[in-house]
Amino acid sequence: MPFLDRLRRWWQSTEPVGEDVPRDDGPTPEERRELKAMRAQLNALVSATFAHLGEDACARIARRVSRAAVDEGLAQEPAIALRDGLVGDEYSARRAPYATLFDARYVEDTQLKLRKLSTSYGLPADFLYDDAVEGAHPQTAFDRFQAWLAPHEFALTMLDTGGDEYCLLLVPASQLAGTVERWTAAGVTLRPWTAAG
Repeated sequence: MPFLDRLRRWWQSTEPVGEDVPRDDGPTPEERRELKAMRAQLNALVSATFAHLGEDACARIARRVSRAAVDEGLAQEPAIALRDGLVGDEYSARRAPYATLFDARYVEDTQLKLRKLSTSYGLPADFLYDDAVEGAHPQTAFDRFQAWLAPHEFALTMLDTGGDEYCLLLVPASQLAGTVERWTAAGVTLRPWTAAG
């Protein structure tokens, strides 16, 4: 997106600005229009993806993603806005997580995070796996979670944020192909979880 490129160049510029030179740090009208268009696209994406959760949940998620689209005055990449808007408070009940993050090298509180994620989608919080998995490679736990989701007719997906992390969210299995296609068309990579990760 040209808007994001201009914001990055502005952010990375090293030209000093003197006290007597007026500064215009805000986005231009064109950049505001592009940000508004990006927010509208993210809103449409969220509404289509999370319609199964109901109108209120969709509206709440859309507001969170829209707020996450701008951080400290800078527009975020769509994948980052989605990640930040979907990840809730994993250890409290203030904001339900519709996605959860795991570091690619170390998984902490796997069972707790996956249970919290499943309850956000209206699934039971009875996901269990044997203690030998805790602290093992993250893919082992995710494979077991994927198998647990199958009878509930949900699929585990991974949002590619470009970072060294796993950003997981759930999609109804019957809507998986359409959801992946919709996200791809929006320029965001969402992949079904596979045993290879």
